[in-house]
Amino acid sequence: MHPLFKPKPKVRRVYVGLDLETTGVSVFNGDEMTEIGAYAHCTQIPEDRRQFGTLVTGSKPIPPDIVEKTHITNALRDAQGVSPHSALVQSMTWMSRIRAESKADELVLIGHNLFCFDLPIVYKLLWEMGLGDIYWFD
Repeated sequence: MHPLFKPKPKVRRVYVGLDLETTGVSVFNGDEMTEIGAYAHCTQIPEDRRQFGTLVTGSKPIPPDIVEKTHITNALRDAQGVSPHSALVQSMTWMSRIRAESKADELVLIGHNLFCFDLPIVYKLLWEMGLGDIYWFD
């Protein structure tokens, strides 16, 4: 059979919806992450382990209009948040576990404005952690 007509091996994928909340709309203007949330669309994993979320501490106050939209207050963030680097490590560890438990070949991130907003924030943190050249998204 000609290689063009050979059936391709089935790729098992798990889809993860990712969303970040921030203090504003531009990481390049100093806006900070206030929350990371994710959900794995994967029926092989029990419902209680399909979601991830953590508040993220910061040095910049959350503006009133952002508090109104997200319901994340400075007091809540300060009391329950973890450092941005810790939040990123926790979320990536969760994604690795989801991929392993689902026996997926690929983990596909999905989200609204993911590549223009959320992932640049993630990249910035990875570079600050010295991991920018190790972790990358395709």
